Amino acid sequence: MASLIKSRLEKLCSEDPVLSVLWAQWVFDEQLISKALSSISQIFPHYSMHDASHSSQIVTNIERILGEESIGALSATDLWLILEAAYCHDIGMVVPMDDIRNDWETDEFKNFIKRLISDPSHEYCVLARKYSSKISQDIFDKSSWPLDAFEEVRLLLAEFYRGKHAKKSEKIIKNPWQEIGLSSPRNELLPSRLFKILAEVSAHHGYDFQEVMSLKKCAVGVGSDNAHPRYIACLLRLGDLLDLDDNRFCPVMLKTAGALPATTCAHIEKHMSIEHFRMDQNRIEVHAICDTYEGYMATIGWFKYLEGEVNQQMMSWDDIVPDKKMGLLPTVGKLDVQLRGFQLLDKAKPPGFDVDKDKIMELLQGAGLYSNSFQCIREILQNSVDATLLKIWCDKTILNKYPDVDFNKPNLNVKKILDDLYSIEVSVDQERKDEKSIDWSVEVKDKGIGIGKEDLIYLQKIGSSQKNIRKKSIEGGMPVWLRPSGAFGIGFQSVFMITDEVAIETKSFYDREAICLEIKDPKESRVGNIFIRMVEDSYRLEVGTNMKFSLSCDLLPDRFSYSLDDKQTCSEIEEHDFVCDNQINIEILKLIYMVEKFSKRCLVPIVLKFNDRLIPFSQSVFKREEYYHESGVSVRFNASGDGDYNSFLYFKGQETDEPFYTSFVSLDIDLHCFNADQILEINRNKIKKENKKEVVRCIDAVLLEWSEWALTSFDGDDLAFVKAFRVSRFLDKGVSINEVYESDVSEKMIVSDVKVTDILKCNEVVLVLTKENRGHSTKLTEVKVSSDARCRIIMDMYHRTACEKTLTELLLAKVFSSVCVEVKNKSDGDKDDFDVVITYKKDNKFFVSDKCLKYFVDKFKGVSGAWTRVAILCPDRYKDLSVKKEDLGFCNVAMECSLRYVRFPSYNVMVMPWKTTGEGYASFNLDKLIDWVYEHRLDESTTKNEIKKSYAELIESFCQIDAISSS
Repeated sequence: MASLIKSRLEKLCSEDPVLSVLWAQWVFDEQLISKALSSISQIFPHYSMHDASHSSQIVTNIERILGEESIGALSATDLWLILEAAYCHDIGMVVPMDDIRNDWETDEFKNFIKRLISDPSHEYCVLARKYSSKISQDIFDKSSWPLDAFEEVRLLLAEFYRGKHAKKSEKIIKNPWQEIGLSSPRNELLPSRLFKILAEVSAHHGYDFQEVMSLKKCAVGVGSDNAHPRYIACLLRLGDLLDLDDNRFCPVMLKTAGALPATTCAHIEKHMSIEHFRMDQNRIEVHAICDTYEGYMATIGWFKYLEGEVNQQMMSWDDIVPDKKMGLLPTVGKLDVQLRGFQLLDKAKPPGFDVDKDKIMELLQGAGLYSNSFQCIREILQNSVDATLLKIWCDKTILNKYPDVDFNKPNLNVKKILDDLYSIEVSVDQERKDEKSIDWSVEVKDKGIGIGKEDLIYLQKIGSSQKNIRKKSIEGGMPVWLRPSGAFGIGFQSVFMITDEVAIETKSFYDREAICLEIKDPKESRVGNIFIRMVEDSYRLEVGTNMKFSLSCDLLPDRFSYSLDDKQTCSEIEEHDFVCDNQINIEILKLIYMVEKFSKRCLVPIVLKFNDRLIPFSQSVFKREEYYHESGVSVRFNASGDGDYNSFLYFKGQETDEPFYTSFVSLDIDLHCFNADQILEINRNKIKKENKKEVVRCIDAVLLEWSEWALTSFDGDDLAFVKAFRVSRFLDKGVSINEVYESDVSEKMIVSDVKVTDILKCNEVVLVLTKENRGHSTKLTEVKVSSDARCRIIMDMYHRTACEKTLTELLLAKVFSSVCVEVKNKSDGDKDDFDVVITYKKDNKFFVSDKCLKYFVDKFKGVSGAWTRVAILCPDRYKDLSVKKEDLGFCNVAMECSLRYVRFPSYNVMVMPWKTTGEGYASFNLDKLIDWVYEHRLDESTTKNEIKKSYAELIESFCQIDAISSS
C-alpha cells in the first residue's frame, strides 16, 4: 500500500497543526473518491480498471521513482497533491445520466459522431453511422436485439467521454457536489485556490507535454509550504503510464461488458504480455512477449509513449524539479517487445512496406498529376472560392445578412452580392530580373472565412481537411449549388511545384484572431515547417486570407507549349522579336491563362491584375438561359446543329477533361451535387472510372427534364434540334417518336436532301451499309424514295451525320417491326469486303440469312481470348432455339455489336453449337447444349426434339455454306 507518501504526509501534519487540514481532507477524500471511482465501470466496463486500485498503484509507482530521500524533501502540500491527483485524475470518467441525456443532443456529440463517420479506419465508424439517426425507433430497428443497442451505445459514449475526461475531471474537482454529487469537503479551512491547482494538475495528465510546462513551477501552499504544480503533474503522468503490469483488467468486469472491441483485446494482451518489469530511482526496464500483431502494436505504442514522456521531462528537468538536490529521473533502459514466433527486422515495428517521403510529396505536389506545374493556381483559387462560399453562407445564417435574398438556387441577386462584396483578387507582379531569369510575385486575396488556429491542424496534416467537422457542419446546411467542392486536402501542397515558401496572412470568422503563417516546402530537404505569428491590432483587418509566394521563370525558355485559346500568350508570341527582345513571358502567362480559365464559370468573381494592369475577361455563369435542377446540376445551352457535339462537363464551375457527347446540341453541364473526392480523380481533371455510370445516370435524368423545359423556352432551329436531341437520347425513356413528325423537327432532320419523316413513312426501307469509302474524309450517302413508298439508302459506315446515326441506330428500329439482314460480298476471298443489306418492313418478321449468321460467327474464329460459345441473333426459322437472354453465361455475344451502326426491332437469342476455337462446324457438347437450351428455353411449349431438329438444320446449313465458300 502507498505507505511512504501517506506516512510522510501524516507525520508532517501531526507535527504542524496548520497542516492538519490537509490530512483531514485526504482521509475524507480517500474514502469518498474511491467509492465514486467504482461507478466508472458502468460506462467503461471494457476498459482497464480506473478505480482506487489504479490510483493506489500510481502512488506506489511515484514512490519507486522518487525514493525515500526525495519523498522526504517534498512539502506536505506536494504530498497532498500527489495523493489527491492520483485519485482524482480519472474522476471525469464518472458520468451522471443527466449528462448523457443532455450531451446526446449537443452539437459536440453530433460532431464527434461525424468525426467517427469520416474516418473509415476507426473501429467505431460503422457504429457511428448506425447511430447517427435522430429517430430512436430507427436505432432499435437497426439492431438485431435491443440489448445490442445498449452495448453499442455504451461503446460510443465511452469513446466520447474518454476524450474529454481530463477537462471533466477539472470541473468535478472544483465543484464535486454540483457535478456528480460527491460530498468532498470544500470550505474555508483549505483555500479554494489549492483545489484549482489540484484540478489543473489532475487534468494535465491528459494534455500534451507542452501544456504541462505552462503550469506554474511554484505556488504558495498551506502554512509555510510551497506547492509545485508542474512537478506533481509530471510525476502523475509517469505514475499513470507505468501502471502497465498484468493485473490492470478485471475478468469479472469484462464479463459485464459483452463483446469486447478490438482495441480492448489488444490492450489486455499488452498488459498480459509483460515478462519482466523494473522500475526504481535508477532505471526503467520492460520486456514483453506478445502473441498477436494487435497486442504487439499496442505494446510498441505504449513503450514509445513512455519513452517520449521521460525524454521530454528530462530535457526540461531543471524547469520542473523543485530543487536540483532531488536528483534526476530514472533512465529508460531496454523496452523490449517480441512477437512470438516471428522474426523482426526492426524491433520498433513489424516488417512492412514503407514509402519514400520525398517521392510521396512529389506526387502530392503534382508530379505526374498535372499537365503543367502552373495548374497549381487552380487549387489555390479553389481554396479561396470554397472559403468565400462558406463566408457568404455564414454571413447570411449567423450574421443574418441578406434576409430578402433567396439562396436556394443560383440567381442574379446572389450574383450581385458576390460581385459587389466577395470578389477574389489575384495580382502578378514582376519583382526582380537578371541575365537568365525573372522573379514574379503572386498574391491571392479573398474575403472568405479565414484560417483559425483550429483549422491549422487540418492544414498541416495532408488529406485531413475532410475531418474538419466545424466546416463540414456549415456545409451540411448550405444549398447544394453553393457548397464548397469537397477538397482532397492535398491541393494546397501543389503550390510547392513552383515555389519553396508561402506567406499567409489570415483572419478567422470564428475567433476574429489574425495570424501570419510562413510555410516551407514539406519535402524532406526543406522540412515543411510552419511558422505562426499572431498579428497585433487584428481588429484592423477584414476576415479573409491573403496568400503570397514568389516564383522564378526563365527569361527565354528553351521550349514551351501553349493553347490557342490563351490570348495573352498568343499576343506575347506575335509581338516577340528575337532580334531585340531578350525576354518572353510565356511561363508566367500560363499562370495568367489558368486564372482566366478558372474564372470562366466560377461562382465567385475573380479580379486579375498583371503588373498593375487589369486583365479583362468574361464570366459565363448566372446567365438567364441557364437551367438549374434541384439535384444540383446546371445546364447551359451553347449551340445546335446536325452534328455530334462534345459538350463540356464542369465540376462546380471548373472544366474537366471528361468528354461528354451529345447529338444535335452543345451544352455546358455543371455538377454541384457531388464532392470532389467522391467522383473526381486526384488532379480533378476526370471522373473516376468507378463513378462514371452513376454520374452519367444523374446527368441523363437532368437532361431529360432540361429538354422538357427547353421545349417551352426555345424556338426556331434551336427548338427543332432540341427535339432531335430528345429523340436521339431519350426515346427509350418516355419521349414519344411523334416529336420527330412535327414540322419544325422534320425540316432539320434531313438525310441526303430527304426528310427523315418521309423515310419513316415508307412501307419498306432498304439500308445498304458499305465500307467503300473507308479511310476518306468525305461521306457517301444516297437516298431514293420511290412512288410506291419504298426507300433505298446507301450509307457509308464510317462517315455519318447525327441525323443519319439517329435514323439507323434508333428510329428505323422503332418505326418498323420487321427486319431482314443479309451480307453481300463484293469480292471473293476477302471476308471483310462486304455490304450489309438490311430491309425494314412492318410485318413483324425477323430474318437473318445463314450466310449473315456465319459471317458474325466467323468474326470470333481464331480470336485469342474468345469464349468457347457464341450467342447470336435468332431468326424466326430457328425460333425453337430461343433462350432467355438473362440466363446466358460467359460467351461471345454476336448481336448488335456486330453491326454497331444499326439497331434492330426486338429480337431473340440463340446459342451456337460449335466452338469458336475449333476448325469447321462440327458440333461441340451438343447433347449438353440441347439440355441447357431446353431448361432455359424462351417458349415453354418447345420440346427437346424440336430443339434437336433445329440444331441439326442449322449445322447442315452452315456446313453447306462453308463447303461452297471453300470451293
